[in-house]
Amino acid sequence: MKKSLFRSHLGKPSSFTLVELLVVIGIIAILASVAMYGASSAIKAAKRAKAQALANSIQTASLAYYTEYGVYPVPGDAVTGQDYSIADNQSADWKALLYGLCGNINPYDSSTTAPANAVANTHGVAFLSLKNSDVDVNGGPLNPLPSDTTHIYFNIAIDNDYDGILGVPPSHVLNMPKFGSTFSATGGGSSTAGIALWANCNGSTTSTNQNFYVKTY
Repeated sequence: MKKSLFRSHLGKPSSFTLVELLVVIGIIAILASVAMYGASSAIKAAKRAKAQALANSIQTASLAYYTEYGVYPVPGDAVTGQDYSIADNQSADWKALLYGLCGNINPYDSSTTAPANAVANTHGVAFLSLKNSDVDVNGGPLNPLPSDTTHIYFNIAIDNDYDGILGVPPSHVLNMPKFGSTFSATGGGSSTAGIALWANCNGSTTSTNQNFYVKTY
């Protein structure tokens, strides 16, 4: 009798219960969300690395310009004896700077038409080589992770008073963020590099999280 019952039990077809199916579906959904989050994080990390590389390239090119000409790359209308800066929404000024650094070429369309107040490059040296994807139609350096639709470039400060320091002190450039143990997005930062760049790579323009920025100082 026991033998017959044992055989009868083994012969029953196996199947998933509704609860088991729901558990499996839940696990698949969790794994899918984790995979999507990981892919999104990887894409953002790659874009942030691209933004950092672009900032470093512009700084290096600007310092190479200084080596070539003995002056920093600022337009002719820059105030003498005062640090020069370009904010992230000043596309015309960025266009003037990049035109000179790229060897008197507009990187977004490869034309040689000089923008207004273009940085002088009488030797025609290409200190910087930018791809079309590195700039937008206005000629500014495109942030791969823009903070919003109007602030899509980088910020730059240039030591145009040649005192060896940017930011505060002296307070010629008030809008340099301060990065460190404490963080201020609206001022207090300084640099002795001669050229300093920074960009907000976060969706919020009011964020004070320094991890959302790329910078060269």
